[in-house]
Amino acid sequence: MAPNQWGPPPQNTVRPQRDHTKLSIWLAFAGTIITAIIGGIFAVVAARRGDSPAPAPTGAAQPAPQRTTAAGQPPATGNTTGAGPGGAAGAVRWSGQLVASSTMGSGLGDAVELDTKPPHSIDDADWHGDLSVDQISDGRFELHKPPFSPSTSFMVWDGGGTPELAQCQEAAAARGATQVPTVETGAVLCVRTTEGRAARLTVQKVDAKAASVTFNAVVWESA
Repeated sequence: MAPNQWGPPPQNTVRPQRDHTKLSIWLAFAGTIITAIIGGIFAVVAARRGDSPAPAPTGAAQPAPQRTTAAGQPPATGNTTGAGPGGAAGAVRWSGQLVASSTMGSGLGDAVELDTKPPHSIDDADWHGDLSVDQISDGRFELHKPPFSPSTSFMVWDGGGTPELAQCQEAAAARGATQVPTVETGAVLCVRTTEGRAARLTVQKVDAKAASVTFNAVVWESA
């Protein structure tokens, strides 16, 4: 048999197969790491949400604000009626005893503001003041409006009996003055305040030693 002129016979070529074992191991390891990281993130977020305080329920009652009074202002004794500045016209706004003094620090000093509940003392230079007392001696004193009060007027009632709202309004408006040189114990005064209210002040006591005058007062709401 003649030799093969075309060279040695062809041999079958076998390609080496790839080993996927290592690749599978790395992929499994990477998946485990990623899963652990994601789980840690969710754990941190959940922990932070758990630390947050629960929101207050809607409509929960809030504590009522506490009212305070100015230091150094002794409250005048008496009764307060009505429901604040919007009380019914002609109703008694405040009634009780108040003490006016010509010296600050004793009762209601320098000037008296009758439009607040209860009335209180203010500086004589304040334009809200309604009246001031001065020249206090045994059984008598001088009554005048504070220097910057714009519209206060008063008169000593001389009509007999105890005047009520309408009588005091008319008397203070028609015959009111800004100064009464002599007022004695027992006198009844009709006053028109800076805010247009009517008041009746009955002189109960004049104390020259304490430089004070004690009134029984009634203040009406604006008519």
